[in-house]
Amino acid sequence: MNNTASNDAVQSGDGLVLWPHTGIEAPTTLAYRNCVDFEHSRGVAFRAELHHPQLGMIGWLENEGVGGATRFAPHDLDRFGWRAMDAYVARCRLDGRPLPLGTEQLLDAVMTEQEVAEEVVRMRREHTMLVREYAEQTPGGLGAWRGAVIVLNTIARTRPARESVIAELDEDIHTRRHFDGIWQMYDGHDWRPFLSEHELTSDEVRARIAAIQSAYAAAGHPPYYGHFGPVDGMHVSGPVRAFRTGSHFVLSSDEHPVYGHVWCRCGVGSRATLARFEHWDMQDGLIGSGWVHAAKKCRALVTID
Repeated sequence: MNNTASNDAVQSGDGLVLWPHTGIEAPTTLAYRNCVDFEHSRGVAFRAELHHPQLGMIGWLENEGVGGATRFAPHDLDRFGWRAMDAYVARCRLDGRPLPLGTEQLLDAVMTEQEVAEEVVRMRREHTMLVREYAEQTPGGLGAWRGAVIVLNTIARTRPARESVIAELDEDIHTRRHFDGIWQMYDGHDWRPFLSEHELTSDEVRARIAAIQSAYAAAGHPPYYGHFGPVDGMHVSGPVRAFRTGSHFVLSSDEHPVYGHVWCRCGVGSRATLARFEHWDMQDGLIGSGWVHAAKKCRALVTID
C-alpha cells in the first residue's frame, strides 16, 4: 500500500503530487514497507524500507526511539543517495512553502499518509468516521497543524449530531483541540470542515421548508418514511427519525432510498453515477447533505458535506 491508497493521486502545480492526508506536495508518492520494531530500555526503535514508485526500494527509514528525528539511510548511493533525497525534499511544498523541518518532516509524512490511508480503508469497511483538528498557523513558524486522526464509531451526517460530537471531543482532555483550530472530517474523498455552512439564504431555506410541508400535506401526510414529491425536482422520503423535535425529511435526486449510515464499498471511480441527497429539519432547515452511489444495489455514502 502507498500513501495514496485512500484517494487517487492529485497532480498539483509544478508537476507535484498532493499527498491527501498531510497536505504535502511532492515529486512522487512514497511508501514504507516491512517495518520492524526494536524495544530497548529507552523506547522503541524502528526500521522500514522506503519505496519510490519508479525506482523501487531506495533505502530505509530509521529511528532510534529516544525522541530523535527519523533518518534516511540509502540503499544505493548511485541510484538514490543523500544528495538525491535533499534534492527531492527541496522540491516539496507544504501549504505552498518549503518543508520547515526538511527530510525529517517528509519521512514522518510518509508514515502518516500510509497509516491514515489504512484508517480510511477501515472507515469504509466498518462504517465509522474520521475527524481531526486543523489550524492554519502554529507557534514556531511551522505552518499548519493537522492533528492526530480520531475515529468516531458512527457517521455523524447531520449538523446536530456533529455539534454533539464536537462538544464531547472538546470536553475530553485526550481529544480536545490543542491550537484552537477547527475540526475537520474525512468526507469520503478529502478533508473538509466538520461544521461547514451551506450556501442557501434564509429565504431559500424558508421556501424549501414550505414546499416540503405543502408536498407532505398534498400526499395525505404519509406515515413514517413515506415517499412523495417531487420538491424542486427532488424526491422526498419522510418523516424520518428526528434528532431534535422537528420533523425530518430526506430529499434525493432520484426515487431510490438513501443509506446515509454506511459507506459505499464498491470502489467507485470518477465516472460512477451518483445521487444527491439533502437532509431537512422543519425547524432548523438543511442539516446534512452529500452523495450516494446511485446503483440500486448500493445507495450508500460516497461523500458527505
